[in-house]
Amino acid sequence: MSVSGVCYVCSATANHTCDSCGGTVCDEHYDAGSGFCVRCVGGRSF
Repeated sequence: MSVSGVCYVCSATANHTCDSCGGTVCDEHYDAGSGFCVRCVGGRSF
């Protein structure tokens, strides 16, 4: 999902919402393949 706000990881402009936790994240902290932020994708295997 595309949004506008502040990345909860680094405070940059957020363009995405994590499908797992709902946090807003920037391109750098979003994994488009899974739809998750880097914090949520870290503990999952695909």
